Amino acid sequence: MRRRRRRPILKGIVIALVVVLAVVLGGGLYAAYRLNGNLSSLDITDNLLKPAPGATTDPTTGHTAMNILVMGVDTREGANSAYGDPTKDPGLRSDTTMLVHLAADRRSAVVVSIPRDAMIPAPPRKGESAASASASATATSPTSSSTSTQAGTGPGCVIDAPVSQWSKRIFNSNIEDGGVSCVVATVMQNTGVSIDHVMTVDFTGFKNIVDAMGTVEICTTSPVKDKYSGLDLAAGRHRLDGEQALAFVRTRHGVGDGSDTGRVRLQQDFLAAVVRQATSTGVLLNPPKLYNVLDAATKSLKTDADLANVSSLSGLASQLRELRPAGIRFITAPVEPYPANRDRVQLSPAATDLWEILREDKPWPGTTGASSSASASPSATPTVAPSSVTVSVENSSGTSGLGGQVAQALRVQGFTVGAVTAAASPSNGVVVHHSAAQLAQAQEVALAFPGASLRADGPAGAPVRVSVGRGAPKVVAVPNRSGTTPLPAQPITAAPVPGSTTSSTPTLQAKVASDDVCSDTSKG
Repeated sequence: MRRRRRRPILKGIVIALVVVLAVVLGGGLYAAYRLNGNLSSLDITDNLLKPAPGATTDPTTGHTAMNILVMGVDTREGANSAYGDPTKDPGLRSDTTMLVHLAADRRSAVVVSIPRDAMIPAPPRKGESAASASASATATSPTSSSTSTQAGTGPGCVIDAPVSQWSKRIFNSNIEDGGVSCVVATVMQNTGVSIDHVMTVDFTGFKNIVDAMGTVEICTTSPVKDKYSGLDLAAGRHRLDGEQALAFVRTRHGVGDGSDTGRVRLQQDFLAAVVRQATSTGVLLNPPKLYNVLDAATKSLKTDADLANVSSLSGLASQLRELRPAGIRFITAPVEPYPANRDRVQLSPAATDLWEILREDKPWPGTTGASSSASASPSATPTVAPSSVTVSVENSSGTSGLGGQVAQALRVQGFTVGAVTAAASPSNGVVVHHSAAQLAQAQEVALAFPGASLRADGPAGAPVRVSVGRGAPKVVAVPNRSGTTPLPAQPITAAPVPGSTTSSTPTLQAKVASDDVCSDTSKG
């Protein structure tokens, strides 16, 4: 039976993973134990989840990198029946899949969205030859993703079959073919990244989490109206409740060219807004709201057996206390057209560089420290206001116009920006130069540049100077910025660091969670 295409659920459950759990479980274990009964576990093949062999342990935290596969499951059963007829559209799919990489230092995370329509080598179905699977994949209708019945109750997925027997199949059919285990095996084989844990959440769970937070603020550049998702918004800033938020992240026809590309972009923008709000004082200092958020998250969350208890979740939460929005990046796995079916895509060569960054737990390109003589690491907690800081901008990237773009993004946040100059020779990364008396001001400036280093070599009485070099990230919003005007567009990208992993791969462009910008909701 062929099925109607389903719209993917938002990737917003990450708030429970990287923010809410860290706050609530770490600070209110009594309440967490009361919620222990909300948790349930997934049926996953034994010994499939395991840490990477030979992983490097961070000397400060004592941890190795951790990878968690988060799936937004799409079902029409129960409370989700409002979004489709379960008799016409039965079963379960993983229309949204994220690979969440937590760095060994637990101060940064990379969230990779794997496109649902990507044709990716997968284990064979039981009783199916590689040749028949390949023929079926090539002929797959653009409005149908699979022909099996239900997740885990279809023909089955032979995850231990030799790779020579694997064949390309649409990615979101894996959960129907063999359940969560089939998805995990497919991701690990194609990325080389070991998976430590798995989580799933559904439509209703997402709505309940947003409603528990109150509302979430988003910004749109243009009016958007989509009769399919029910979204109807004017241009500007809006506060969305759970139902509106679900429509926002499901919309596809109302933005861009109507493809999944525009929808994924909106989902990432919304998720960044959720992370910012979950870490704001309005949520952190409101115990009832925190409890309600965690209650909603744990009721809709299913995990692998090792995480399906308060003790394990609180342990994970305690590891994430230093994780801030500026350290969280979202990226969609790079894809290209699939030759056998132009309605599909496949992973592009650029994805190889992305998997390498995760496997080896490398810093995101452009965020490495510029010098071992840097005076101190940027503080995660602001101690001065941007309006009290005067800063000059030095463009040391060799990319024309980057200095002026940086200056505009700083001014809108309240910084006083003086001279904008170009360096005589290029350098790498971002370095904030300051005098001994300007440490707090320099740390405030550094918050706008994820991965920046500080150097106490500035002359007394001179402004703080930020040198923006090759591989520099986009300017992000500092936590205590002035005003609410969105950051201006930043179309100019710094040249890559020569010899870096992604120097020839400009497609690895990630969104930083602290970057408060308006979502592009224009058409066409």
